[in-house]
Amino acid sequence: MLCKITKVKSAEYYAELPEEVRAEARKQLVDYLYRIDEKNLATIRIRDDHFTAPKEDGAYWIRQLEKKDKAHMFAFVVIIAKPGIILQRRFSRGFIPLGHRFSDVDEIILHQEMETRIASFQADHLQIPFKIIDNREGRTKQTSALLFSFIQKITETKRR
Repeated sequence: MLCKITKVKSAEYYAELPEEVRAEARKQLVDYLYRIDEKNLATIRIRDDHFTAPKEDGAYWIRQLEKKDKAHMFAFVVIIAKPGIILQRRFSRGFIPLGHRFSDVDEIILHQEMETRIASFQADHLQIPFKIIDNREGRTKQTSALLFSFIQKITETKRR
């Protein structure tokens, strides 16, 4: 969807766009998803997103709470992956050139810690459940089962 909004062909081209263009695209995507939600209240959507992201200037972008979040967000989940796997994915997709500061494992660990803290804070603020799923062992089936179980629990609670 972000590629469609920014009119680029692939995630690689999207990653090369200036930060302000990507930030605006994320806002448009959230607005679009919320409009869809408002038309179909029976459907619960799972959105893959980040609470923070590294910017080229060395700072971090932090996801801001939106007024509509309380009505649309039922829970937050942060899945922790092995930093080496994240690094491998970044290089294989060509998102980050060798030697870039975000190609540092310690930076990835810091980013994951920030994601967790921000998600926890925002979940508390919205008064919604928050869960951390540790997938550093790369056990896809177990991680999927934990995520599915948590989603089931949330949807059962919401439907009551």
